[in-house]
Amino acid sequence: MNQKQRDALETITNFALYFTSDENSRERLIEVAHEYVEQDHVLKTEDSISIEWCIDDVREVRPDLNDDQAFEVLEYVKDKHDATLGISWDTLEHAADYLYPEEVLP
Repeated sequence: MNQKQRDALETITNFALYFTSDENSRERLIEVAHEYVEQDHVLKTEDSISIEWCIDDVREVRPDLNDDQAFEVLEYVKDKHDATLGISWDTLEHAADYLYPEEVLP
């Protein structure tokens, strides 16, 4: 986590502590903020880039998968990808086929 992300989480935490009186709501707000920032959805640095793939991309190559399955494909690709090759449409398709083989008709 970079400094911008840490600063944002500190600000959100302070906001939650000051403006939220309900303990459960406060804890949930802080938890969601941490998850969101840690997943790199916000606060990109000026010296880096990111390329996002979504479940709709997986479903382009495998329309038979449901949203949960498509997300599992994304998680698998994220965890197993080769940084020298990157992630491509082929990568998504191969991962989907590995995790959810299509039935071969006789």
